[in-house]
Amino acid sequence: MGDKTKTGAFNRKPVDKRFVHQVTSGQRGPNYWVPMNISDTECKIMEVRKFSANYFELDAKFRRPGLELISAYAVQNPFLWGQYLLRREQLKMQLTGTGYAVKEKDFFYKSDFNNVEKICRQNFDLRYEQDPRTGVTFYTDSLAANSSKPETENVRIIILAKVLIGTCVKRVEEGATETAGQSVSINNKTELPIDTYTDESKTVFFKFHMSEIYPEFLMVYRDTNAGPDTRTTRLCLEYCKLTYRTGTRLNPQEIEKVSVPSERETEKKKRKLESVEVVTPKLQIRSIF
Repeated sequence: MGDKTKTGAFNRKPVDKRFVHQVTSGQRGPNYWVPMNISDTECKIMEVRKFSANYFELDAKFRRPGLELISAYAVQNPFLWGQYLLRREQLKMQLTGTGYAVKEKDFFYKSDFNNVEKICRQNFDLRYEQDPRTGVTFYTDSLAANSSKPETENVRIIILAKVLIGTCVKRVEEGATETAGQSVSINNKTELPIDTYTDESKTVFFKFHMSEIYPEFLMVYRDTNAGPDTRTTRLCLEYCKLTYRTGTRLNPQEIEKVSVPSERETEKKKRKLESVEVVTPKLQIRSIF
């Protein structure tokens, strides 16, 4: 007789309690994440259902005069999320007994349809900023973020990011001697590098350590003061998996039902309308790198 597989309490496979397994399997993920297979999906972009509690909460944070939220998506990247969680715990340990506490804030970052996928996959990167010496710039207000980068296109995208703040100081004014080297300034109390800078208004923040940031939500919106829409509202992704709550590949709210009308229906439409103009927005083709 062949050998039988041994079963029982003493022959059970040990439970994998490693942190990396807990993160990648979704045990440490936010409660709104949905299951994903990391063997074939590095990053999942999941639609936030409209009129849900999460959507209303996001809309309340985002809503400003002239800005209209069209759709929102949760970024599910367990690899970036794991880095963020580890850095948060490390920062808490480092600041114990120093008089500082770790704060977790929600800040806005103006992105675009060409670069948003790179951020979802690789996180923010100083090398992609106009001036890496100033850090990655975040805003407490969506209207300020919208105005931070000039854009001629309408239908735009903003990222709502989770940002860790430990030690925060005002940014050295331009022209001062320490401007170029402020990214390595040391806090006298903690003996650690200062992790966050801000401006006089304390509404703009500058970050240098990308593990202290997680791109949590993508917000597709329009600026009602910038004229008509010039691009589609759909996300076109090459590497990240885009999923809608209905389970379909495309958002049903953006798909026009096309059917062949009968002769009787056609005659009725002719009586009501002399002409009908159908405008189909052009899909912008882009390259990731």
